[in-house]
Amino acid sequence: MNRPLIRPGRHLVSHAPVHAPNAALLIDFDNVTLGIQKDLTKELRTLLNSDIIKGKVAVQRAYADWRRYPQYIVPLSESSIDLIFAPAFGSSKKNATDIRLAIDAIELVFTRPEIGTFILLSGDSDFSTMVIKLKEYGKYVIGVGIRESASDLLIQNCDEYYSYNDLAGLTKEVDTPSIQRDPWELAAEAVSQMARNGDVMRSDRLKQVMQQIDSNFDERNAGFNRFSKFVLEAGHKGVLLVTKMENGQYEVAPVFERLREQGKIRFLGITALGETAALHRAIEARVFDSAQVVYNMLNPSAAGALPPRYPAQDYGRLFDHTEASGVGVVGIRVLAGGALSGSPARHPIAGPAPEPIGSAMRYDADIDRARRLMPLIEEGFAASLTEAATRFALSHPAMGTILVGMATPQQFEDALAAVEKGPLPQAALDRLSELREGFAGEAR
Repeated sequence: MNRPLIRPGRHLVSHAPVHAPNAALLIDFDNVTLGIQKDLTKELRTLLNSDIIKGKVAVQRAYADWRRYPQYIVPLSESSIDLIFAPAFGSSKKNATDIRLAIDAIELVFTRPEIGTFILLSGDSDFSTMVIKLKEYGKYVIGVGIRESASDLLIQNCDEYYSYNDLAGLTKEVDTPSIQRDPWELAAEAVSQMARNGDVMRSDRLKQVMQQIDSNFDERNAGFNRFSKFVLEAGHKGVLLVTKMENGQYEVAPVFERLREQGKIRFLGITALGETAALHRAIEARVFDSAQVVYNMLNPSAAGALPPRYPAQDYGRLFDHTEASGVGVVGIRVLAGGALSGSPARHPIAGPAPEPIGSAMRYDADIDRARRLMPLIEEGFAASLTEAATRFALSHPAMGTILVGMATPQQFEDALAAVEKGPLPQAALDRLSELREGFAGEAR
């Protein structure tokens, strides 16, 4: 049995009111459509068959500018819901639907006195005054809305208030145990997906998208008793942009997309360092135009599979994800910070030996493995390890640009000359794969 969302201390009603057999169902579709997830026809059927509505509704109307929702006209009509057209134009775009619904509700009080219960599908605080007036006329008011965004004032004024998700059968029945994703990362991914899909950019829809991506998300696990508080904190952290609207709800937007719209930036790039699965998700979000990707002779995993127990981070064919998402690639760590020269020498003005990225845990271990690739030079595939490393990076078609970090001026000269020679031949790439097989099983 569904339980109404009411304040502690108020009478808890676990059944439909028995004193008002006739009811009017009034739907603020602009508000309720935020809750629609997949199959409106199925959701409506479940909603209309719920305990609070089934067999009691004498009038059922949905209010909207139906030019915006052509895909919902047929399923609503099939559910015997009257569609009230409230065209949005001029400065009253937001209020056109609300005004029409409120006028009809008060009109029904006098034209249909047998209607004792009004069921309002909305979470908009603008209807609070209407609800108070209906109750002054002795009507019983039940509210239904999106739990995460419903106005506290509206909930308090209604005699009962229910969650749309609960009544429409959208609540998870069983929480499948899984590893909890970072909630801030999840919020950033969800808001980017919403922007990309032209979705409704409001906080209530944000939670639904987050739960579609990760069904185990719950803001309470992050220490927040309401999703609105989670959204505000996400805004404070710079995860997304949050704007409070006139009706008390929150509009959300990706931080980077808003800056792009304002003309402050044109292109976005990411340095693809970190946990591999997170990098895949960031690329697939299609927020970024380019990615700096670690790719060198010691770690080619952005392009293909590594041998079992290979001593390096596995980037899981990251190039497949950049290509599918239309993200350009800039190759970095081409010389592994200078280690792929095979020499520890560093020019006096060069910085100290850098920490390896994606390869060994120590710089000297990278140098040692680089020297074990010398057969490439001895067999005539390249004049030096620096040349081989540079031409290796150029060999993959995903590579649009390479950044070559070097430890000595000679490494720069060798890399520059290597570019003129072009990519390594396939025979050299095959030989390199054979040599890397010898690293498998070693400690990273």
